[in-house]
Amino acid sequence: MSSLRPYKPLLEALYARYHQPLYRSLDPVEIVWGYTHPEDQAIAGLWAALFAWGRRSVAIQKTHALLQSLAPSPYAYLRTGQVLRISLRHRTWKPETITRLWEKLQELYGRCGSLAGFFRPYRESLWEGVAAFQAEMTKGAPELRRHLGDLRAGSASKRLWLWLRWMIRKDAIDPGPWAGTFFRCPAPHSARCAPTGMGPPNWDCRRFRAELASGGPAHRSLSGDNAQ
Repeated sequence: MSSLRPYKPLLEALYARYHQPLYRSLDPVEIVWGYTHPEDQAIAGLWAALFAWGRRSVAIQKTHALLQSLAPSPYAYLRTGQVLRISLRHRTWKPETITRLWEKLQELYGRCGSLAGFFRPYRESLWEGVAAFQAEMTKGAPELRRHLGDLRAGSASKRLWLWLRWMIRKDAIDPGPWAGTFFRCPAPHSARCAPTGMGPPNWDCRRFRAELASGGPAHRSLSGDNAQ
């Protein structure tokens, strides 16, 4: 990580500029802040992160529409065992895939009690936890693989890392209902620089450094040049 030191002033300036609560209303993370119960935050956050692609305003709107079907508490609705029937579509999400993911969440809660409960055995190796979560959720439901990704097959799985960041980090932006239980989660765009236990053994920072130096995707993402 010492070779990233030349970029520290840039990164710190961008952090100070954008890591402010006033920007939350423009970001799907604000959906998570709308709940106070950790289980509601985890479930709502997962949907918000998985829907977080394409135009941001549309993603937020569609997530709110989905959660309205689970109001006032996604966790309470899940505990009833009710099937989620909804006509909502978002990008490649179809009503039947939304229903299938909901069924898989119900199965996971039945075995582990919570989403945090599933990840707790992997708190020292979140990469393995994400890979296990993907395998668990797509078991018998291969149609969900395109939405959840597959780390072991080389998928970046940025939306799941985004969700985990919301769950694990606690500050002005990230609500952190799991804070103190897990190691700090890397930001999705810096996953290749993840500390030991948060990435596969062969990950390094070379690509990230090169993109910062050349004005590539990482630099544009951090500077806001390609913000949706």
